[in-house]
Amino acid sequence: MILENSYNHTNHILYLRHTHKRNFILLTDLVIRSLNETANSMNMIKVTPPLYGAVKCEGSSELYEMVHFGKSVYLTQSSQMYLEAVVPTILKSTYCDTPSFRKEKSRTKRHLTQFTHWEYEMFGFYDFDKFFNFLKEFIAIFFTKLFELDKYKVLEELNRIKFIENIISKPIKTLRHDEAITILNETGIKKENGQLFNSHDDIPESQERKLIDSIETIVFLTHSRQ
Repeated sequence: MILENSYNHTNHILYLRHTHKRNFILLTDLVIRSLNETANSMNMIKVTPPLYGAVKCEGSSELYEMVHFGKSVYLTQSSQMYLEAVVPTILKSTYCDTPSFRKEKSRTKRHLTQFTHWEYEMFGFYDFDKFFNFLKEFIAIFFTKLFELDKYKVLEELNRIKFIENIISKPIKTLRHDEAITILNETGIKKENGQLFNSHDDIPESQERKLIDSIETIVFLTHSRQ
C-alpha cells in the first residue's frame, strides 16, 4: 500500500482528533522524553544536527532533493555522520531526536517518508561484550524512566503495563542470524512467497515480529559468528 491510498494520510487534520492519534502523540512524547532522560543519565550530549546537506547517503533515489541558494541539497535520511563528527570534538557520546526523511512509497513499519529519528554515537572503543552490556544498561534505565515519566498514564490507557513488565522481567536474549533462520524454518514461518528461508536471507519485518513474539522477551539479532 502506498501513501496516496491512505485515508488517514489524506485526511490527517481530522485523524488528529481520533483517540488513537491522541494516544500515539502522548506515547511518542513519553518515549522521547524517556530516551533523552536515559541518555542524559549516562552522560551523553544532545546535538541538534541540520536537516539537510549536500552529501547523498544510501540510495540517491530514496532522497528528497531541493534547491538551496542555487545548489542541490538533500533532506537527511540519518544524522549519524553528523553525530560521529561531533564525538571527537566533545569527547562524549552524542545523541539526537530529529526528523529523518526517506523517499519511499511504502507504508510499513520499516518504510516511512518522515519520522522522528532517535540516534546516538558512542565515544570510545567497544568490543561486542562491552557494547552489549551498554545496551542492557541503557534499556534497563529507559524502562525505569518510561514508568516514572508517564504522567498522563498513557501506558495504562493502552493496557501496556503488564505486557512491558512481563517482557523486561526476563533476561535479554541474543540470537545469531543463522539461529534465527533455523527457528523460522522449524516453526513454519516462511517468506512471502511461501518458501523457507536460506541462511543469508534478510528477515522481513512481519516474519521477524512473529519470531520475536514467540520468544516473548527482548531479542538482539546479531551476526552469524561471535
